[in-house]
Order: sequence, then C-alpha cells, then structure tokens
Amino acid sequence: MPALNRVDVIQGAVTGPVGDKDTITAPNTKVVKQWDTSGKRGTFELVYPLGRADEAQYVRVRGTDGNRCQPGYLGATVDPAGPKLDVVGDADPWVDLWFYTNPLWVLPK
Repeated sequence: MPALNRVDVIQGAVTGPVGDKDTITAPNTKVVKQWDTSGKRGTFELVYPLGRADEAQYVRVRGTDGNRCQPGYLGATVDPAGPKLDVVGDADPWVDLWFYTNPLWVLPK
C-alpha cells in the first residue's frame, strides 16, 4: 500500500512570455519547503505562508512516497530531492509514486 512520505512546495516567478521556446526552466523556481509526512495517516494540514505578494508568482505542491529521489536537474539548491530517473527495463510505478498539483497563480493588483 503506497504511503505519502514527503510533500514539497515549489515556487517561482511569473515573468511573462519566454523569448526562446526551447527554454526548459523558469526563473527563480525552486523547492522552498519540504515536509516529512512519513507516519502521518488520514487527513492533516500543511501550511506555507506566502507573505506579501509584490511580484507575480506561482506555487505548486508535489508529493512522493520517497522511494526514488535524487537532486533535480538544476542541482540540490533548486531541488534537493526530486524524482530519480527511471532505469530502462526496471521501472515499477508502484514503488515510485509522485503527485503534482496544478500551479496556483499569485497575481498582485
């Protein structure tokens, strides 16, 4: 039975259209909070205060069972424990579960 082990908050700036359509990164986007949720069951609440929103930004949440993690594509300072790359011929989705929310847009007036 899969169990949630960690929840991450990912936050980044919204800067408008990108000039190079092959760009695969977003400016200043990184994991800003990680919660160890191992051992928690049922319903529980996680709170991440955004503070004053002076600039447009987005926030999304991801979670994992924690079985297969590695520093992300841009390094541990941006994503300390992202999804580990699958091994060809040895990928079992039931031992490497992740969820991602859609982005929540924070647009100041």
